[in-house]
Amino acid sequence: MDIQLLPLDSQDKELVYTLYNDENIIKNAVLGSWKPHSIEYAETRIERWNSDDKQQHFKIAHNGEGVGLAQIYQINPVNRKCVLGILILSKYQSAGVGQNVLTTLIDVCFQQLNLRKIEVSILSYNDKSIRLVEKNQFKKEGVLRKSVFKDGTYYDVYLYGLLKEEIGLLDKR
Repeated sequence: MDIQLLPLDSQDKELVYTLYNDENIIKNAVLGSWKPHSIEYAETRIERWNSDDKQQHFKIAHNGEGVGLAQIYQINPVNRKCVLGILILSKYQSAGVGQNVLTTLIDVCFQQLNLRKIEVSILSYNDKSIRLVEKNQFKKEGVLRKSVFKDGTYYDVYLYGLLKEEIGLLDKR
């Protein structure tokens, strides 16, 4: 599968706009905002991301086409940890894109950024994302009970982590 993580720039505002307004992503992702975003807001968001040294955002490209967003954020150089986020357009989900991107992000975090821990937050009902991280040896570390409000209901958020010393276990990927 030809998947690349490319630098995100203002040319990618349409992709970011589409991702942050995609009903499936809004339903399944732990996002800080639920309201529809404008194309201008997407462009501003990209500029903000690119000017902050505590985060890295990448366009996920499949055969040259933008299909998602890979995020490394809350990079903490003292504690050597970060949080990951992956948003993939609905029509590319369940096609192996997420596995490929997660494997690449793990390598970037542990090899290039020399971090020691990766964290992810997943809504309790997002079974696809839970299976993906568990397949990659992330350990469930906790639950934020009734922490996210969506469609009139509060849902739990599961917290997962992967330590650099556990990476040897990933050879079976």
